[in-house]
Amino acid sequence: MSSPVRTEFSKLCDKGRVLYDLICAGCHTIKKGRGQIISDFTPEQLKRYELRVSNARHKANMPDEKVTAEDSVLYQPFYYIKRKINSATHHLSIITYK
Repeated sequence: MSSPVRTEFSKLCDKGRVLYDLICAGCHTIKKGRGQIISDFTPEQLKRYELRVSNARHKANMPDEKVTAEDSVLYQPFYYIKRKINSATHHLSIITYK
């Protein structure tokens, strides 16, 4: 990946992480020690917006005003990188904060 592409992709990942922290983390993050385990969503779930409408509780708690289709697109680079790291290391998604 060229440096300009890597830089832009990194920015998109950062935006996705911020959106995850603001909107999703409260329900989809498990604290483990000093780190956090982040839920894995498939690209298909993100693309089809299923994480919002797959069950009644999500539909009620995640209205369009809270998570837009555009937001769900911004999550994708963040999850792509997270899933690549997980498959390479065979570990759970643990992100440690300093």
